[in-house]
Amino acid sequence: MYRAFNFGLSLTIAGFVMIFLANIVSDAYLFGVESDINGFLGIFDLSSYLIPFTFIGIGLPFVVIIPLVWLSKWSRK
Repeated sequence: MYRAFNFGLSLTIAGFVMIFLANIVSDAYLFGVESDINGFLGIFDLSSYLIPFTFIGIGLPFVVIIPLVWLSKWSRK
C-alpha cells in the first residue's frame, strides 16, 4: 500500500506542478502583450490540460483512500 500511496502522490504532485507551470508560462507570455485573454487556460487550449488533470484524477484517489484505510486499520489495533 505504501508504493500505491507514493504512486498516487507523485502523480498528483506532477499534475499540480504541470498546471502551475502552464499558468506561469501563460502569464509570462501575456505580461508584455495586450490581450483580452483572462481565463484560467490562458494561451493554452483545454486539450493541453488533459494530461495534468488525468494525473490528478488518477493520483488523488490513491492519496485520499489509502490513508483512510491505514487509519481504519490503526484504529482497530
